[in-house]
Amino acid sequence: DDKKPIAGLDDHVGEDVDDEYERRDKGAVKWAAYATYLKAVGSTSLLILILTLLISTQVANFLQSLAMASWISSMERGQRPNSYRMVLYIIASAVFVICFACGFALRSATQVKASRRLHSLVLKKVLGSKVVFFDVTPVGRIQNRFSSDFQSVDRELPPALYFFIFCLMNPISTVVAMIVTAPVLLAALPAIIIYDVSVARTYIAGAREMKRLSSLNKSPIYDRFSETLNGLPVIRSFQAETFCERQISSMVDTSIRCDRTQQFSFRWLGIRLETFGGLLGGATAVLLATVLFKSVDPALSGFVLQYATAMCFMVKYVVQCMVNLEVSMNGMERLHEYSNLEQEPVYHGGGTGPGGELSVVTPQEPPPSWPKHGEIVAKNLYVRYPKTPKPVLNDLCFRFPARTKTGIVGRTGAGKSTLTL
Repeated sequence: DDKKPIAGLDDHVGEDVDDEYERRDKGAVKWAAYATYLKAVGSTSLLILILTLLISTQVANFLQSLAMASWISSMERGQRPNSYRMVLYIIASAVFVICFACGFALRSATQVKASRRLHSLVLKKVLGSKVVFFDVTPVGRIQNRFSSDFQSVDRELPPALYFFIFCLMNPISTVVAMIVTAPVLLAALPAIIIYDVSVARTYIAGAREMKRLSSLNKSPIYDRFSETLNGLPVIRSFQAETFCERQISSMVDTSIRCDRTQQFSFRWLGIRLETFGGLLGGATAVLLATVLFKSVDPALSGFVLQYATAMCFMVKYVVQCMVNLEVSMNGMERLHEYSNLEQEPVYHGGGTGPGGELSVVTPQEPPPSWPKHGEIVAKNLYVRYPKTPKPVLNDLCFRFPARTKTGIVGRTGAGKSTLTL
């Protein structure tokens, strides 16, 4: 098989490696990534208000369905249509619309606020990082952070968080509906939970890693595309257009393989949960039509059947929203890594910083007339690149006289380019 292996399937998972490999975390998304995003939101009270509106929306939706079922049942018994049950239905509908509209407005404002703060934080950290970071990090990797990862955080993370909470309330509503109308149906609840949890754990473990691999394999595409644009004259002079096109196409195919596998795994989840949901809905309908035929009102039977049929579908979407949340947090996890980049020392004019702490470096200010002669003198110069055991320049002494031209000659790897840094 001559296909290129997927990046990240090696021994470099979760550890510091050189610039050939991009770091990939393993397992569940760390809580530090969630904390970074919540910190970008800025206000804990605002988050509590949004959560309260989400819960209120779902409760109002449940009460709306229950009020409609009760209203229909009362009309079947010969009562007037314009009874107090109609008023309850109208009130529940109005509360649902108000809570949904207010929650949507607050979520949109919070999303924009968090995106701006997060972008400013990461940009500041990248611009203030050490020079060695730009020496060992390809440009395409940085572009991937500010394009694909930010797109995931800006466009996918807030809806994923909202739909996860929203879908999480639906199975709870189903359980409440069963308790109110037909408690005997709760006997099947343990089997449903065990089956759904086992299937969900298998799916989440694979889908999360596929998304991480997909993100890793996008960076080489950006990097190679930028290099190709910069080297177009050389590529055309050697007639290497076909070679470069095949390389980029191979990288795109590798990235698509991860996305396609993730879609296949979602269908794997859907087939199992939807089949189980159909069996559950059929068993509930048979039970309501036979055993509970006389004890449960027809309108309430339809109410229970609606929630029981949709339960496994809702569980599927809870699992999918959970995966989408972790997948979207994968981009946040990578941005969290860039928000903690090691920074260049802050130079101060005195010996202490703004808070009274000692400065990392306190440079000596040169005289106003510097340089007078243009002479360069180095004594015992020692230079070593990060993650390399041996120094490139070791105890080097030299002097470049003023008003002279100096040439540096040496073998490959002797340190000529390092000396110019």
